[in-house]
Amino acid sequence: MSSEPIESSQRTHADPSRIAQSSRDPGPFRRWMMSRLLWRQADPNRRRALLASQDKQLRAEAAAELHFFHQPGEPHSELALQALPKIAARYELKPQLHLVPGPSGANNPEPELLPLMAANDARRIAPYYGLKADAGGDLPLSPVSQPEAGAALQRRLGHYGSGMFYLGGVWYWGVDRLCHLEARLRDLGFDTQPDEPFYFARPSEQVAEGAGRGLTLEFYGSLRSPYTAIAWPRARALCEKSGIRLALKPVLPMVMRGAPVSRVKGFYIFGDTAREAELHGQRFGPFYDPIGEPVKRAYRLLPALRASGQFDGFYGAFLRAAFQQGRNLSTRRGFCRLLEDCNLDKSLWQQASANTAMPEEIENNRLAMYALPSWGVPTIRLVDERGEELFHAFGQDRLWLVARYLEQRVPS
Repeated sequence: MSSEPIESSQRTHADPSRIAQSSRDPGPFRRWMMSRLLWRQADPNRRRALLASQDKQLRAEAAAELHFFHQPGEPHSELALQALPKIAARYELKPQLHLVPGPSGANNPEPELLPLMAANDARRIAPYYGLKADAGGDLPLSPVSQPEAGAALQRRLGHYGSGMFYLGGVWYWGVDRLCHLEARLRDLGFDTQPDEPFYFARPSEQVAEGAGRGLTLEFYGSLRSPYTAIAWPRARALCEKSGIRLALKPVLPMVMRGAPVSRVKGFYIFGDTAREAELHGQRFGPFYDPIGEPVKRAYRLLPALRASGQFDGFYGAFLRAAFQQGRNLSTRRGFCRLLEDCNLDKSLWQQASANTAMPEEIENNRLAMYALPSWGVPTIRLVDERGEELFHAFGQDRLWLVARYLEQRVPS
């Protein structure tokens, strides 16, 4: 299932001046401080302590308020809106509907692409959650806040996006995070149907042995993306079991290709990644930010390691070092230890540190990703034996679409 093409001007939103600025290495103290601040959002001990405090307060309330921030017409928000009455009724919550204008500025770096991507994605996932894409229509309850007031409240509570649920200090995006909300509500004792399955459980990523032979999964990821860090090992496991050929398509991190990321968005992403990793039984953290030269050093080795068939393993080891082991890869010692982990010669440090341009493949991958269209990582694209696209999707929480496609596939 291919998406309609986009104009070439929409594929090349990398601003050279922003790239030059954002590609500079942060100093040692700034890198350390950025790493500490981001990891703080994902630290499991801190998250558990905050959640316990919030949950204690929720248990004491007669009827907990479930806030939903809705952008009319936005595809993911429209899907989540359909879920609001069902969740509120089953868990005896008091729903509060707030209208918002949606993300802007640094919280929406590709405003031309986002509506198209969202519409395609909502149509694809809606049937699996028992919802209707493009439903629109009347609101299920009267809004307590109009857009300007809703946006102001959302900013005070610490978020920026639409289609967001908020309960007791925690944010849940769209239908994709309702599995976390339902699990929390059951733990709180609010579930009136505790023996029944959750309404919005995440579809399984389990695949049958050999079910994908002949297919290829293109994986667009960056070495500074926490979502890539948890998606890459799952993508490898899924492909290995199903027989799908995995084609890694590395791209530069967003901020190194000129796309802004706000502080509040960065904090939310790290906390959300930790929650998603826990759902899949994955380790996440501690973290040491590899932005700038560590990423560029890794990509300078791409041609040589591709030729020897070692880049995929090196890519995974880099992600583990940065996102699971908290290693500082900006130093010679840290990077050489990474090379040793991969049984690579430490002399590659010289090649990695040479002041040379990025391999052309890195920019070509970005252009190909934008042409899908997609702008974020990880993006996955499943193609058949003839190289024809079957579908593409954006997000580590879309690997289950590959599994579900294989489930329905008629063997050739």
